[in-house]
Formats: sequence, C-alpha cells, structure tokens
Amino acid sequence: MSGQRPGRRPVYDRYRVATVLAVRDRLRAGLAAEFLGRTPAGPDFARLVDLAAALLPRGVDRDALVDSLRPLAGRPLDQAAVDECAWRLAGNYRRLRRRRPVPPWHGQRLAEWVAVQVVRCRRERSPSGKPGARFWFRVLTGTPAGLTATRFWSARLCHVLALELGFDRPRNGRAARFPYVAPEQFVGLRLHALVRPEESDHAPGFRQVVTTPADRRWNRETVRCRFRAADGFRCLLGLSHDRLPCHHCPVGFTRCRAATHRHDWTRRYCPSCGRNDAFFDPEEPGERCVDCSRRQAYG
Repeated sequence: MSGQRPGRRPVYDRYRVATVLAVRDRLRAGLAAEFLGRTPAGPDFARLVDLAAALLPRGVDRDALVDSLRPLAGRPLDQAAVDECAWRLAGNYRRLRRRRPVPPWHGQRLAEWVAVQVVRCRRERSPSGKPGARFWFRVLTGTPAGLTATRFWSARLCHVLALELGFDRPRNGRAARFPYVAPEQFVGLRLHALVRPEESDHAPGFRQVVTTPADRRWNRETVRCRFRAADGFRCLLGLSHDRLPCHHCPVGFTRCRAATHRHDWTRRYCPSCGRNDAFFDPEEPGERCVDCSRRQAYG
C-alpha cells in the first residue's frame, strides 16, 4: 500500500451529507429492485451501468462508473454487495465527476478528509487504565464511504471535544444549557476525520478530527433534540430531559433522532445485578445489563 507523496495536501471534497444519503438510498433501492440475486454480465452489466448512472447526480463520467462497477460483473449480487456499492458510489459522486473510478476499498492510498458519524459507543479503559470510551464511526464520504472506523477517546479528550461537537460550557456563573455529561451523547454526531494510509491497515483509521459548519449545525440540532429544545421534536415516551436523559433512554436511533444507540434495548434478567427487568443493548455481547456494563467500565 503506497503512502502519500511528500508535500501533497490531503484530499478534501465538499459533500452535502443529506445529498449523499439520499443518493445512497436511491441506489440501494433501485439496484436491489432490479439486480438483487442476479449476476450482471454482458447486456445485464451494461444495464447495471445505465441504472447506476440514472440514479447518481448528473455529470458522473461513464467510463469511471464502468470501472467502478466492474468488480460486480459476473458475481451474484446479494444485499451486502448492493449496500456496499450504493455507499461507495454515493459517497464519491464528485470523484466520479472528475473521471476518477471508485473501486472497493482495500486500503487507504492517500490521506483524505472524510465525513463520519458516530454510530456506537462503549465505555472502556485504555491499556494504561484511563477511563474513556470506544467509538464506532460510519464513514459517509470519500473512498472508504460505508465502512466503519473505531477510536478510543479518553474521558478527558471527550470533555475537550464536546465543545467542538455542539455542547455548551457554563457561562457567567450559570450552568450550561446543553451540557456534556456522558460519552454516549456523542452517538449521532458528525465530524470530519483525516484518514491516513499509515493508520489504515485493515480499516479506515484516523487521529485528527475537525467539524465543518454543516457538521456543527447538524450536531447542534441533535443536541437540542436531546434537551427537548428543538422545534417540532417530541420525545417518543413523552418525558422531559430531566426525567429521562436520552443516554438513559431504551429507544434506539432507528426510531428516534435523539437516541444514543442503534437498537431498542430489551428487558431480561441480569445475573450481575439480579434485576429481572434490566435493559440490555442488542449490539453489546455478554450477560451484563447496560447499567452494569457502564459501572464495570468505570468502577
């Protein structure tokens, strides 16, 4: 895997995330409707190219699109292949306009700024024992679009980043209106990460992050939803933030914009604390409930 040439600036393409997600959804639905379970070859492959071109924004170079879709030729398309293709094309339509193919990601060739969104958080300690959390980031744009990156951030770093990500600090002796209190509050927030070849052996890797004005607008609205301050937002359970902060809510973000985990939590017996109605996160393996897992991480 080649590195970046000395002195070359990282790649940065400006994408509107809402556009990328809309194009991804169009591609996912359109390609699945016509090609799920089929093997595109010959005329079918030409039809696949035509369909993808029709679903992508205008100006995409056809030759670059052909080269980008060529890895799908001659193989049955399952849902995973359709999803991967939809993410890859949608998250790189500007690259395709510049006549640059977008092959499946097998390593990061150049340093590249990409939009990412936090999709999962698990409290952990570092190897040296510092409390913090591991975060999972969905890459939204760029050559690794659709893939997942992970990072551990210490509790101290989380407090530093919170202000950049949309939370408030106390002012003039008054408590913050929208304070950061727990790492789970980062789930759903967006930022830009500098993915580098030397940090991306088997998955996209990064250390440096920033927020763009669009990131900050999205994050601020998400934070306002969590404090029941956003126009038009209503808690699905009808509870105020004081009664049920979102990072303690069992509802997942597949149903609620303000949620801090993907799936609705389930209730069952927890052998660790002995509660019969303890909440469990379906994404987290093990026999500890959510409360016990958090206490165990920081206890």
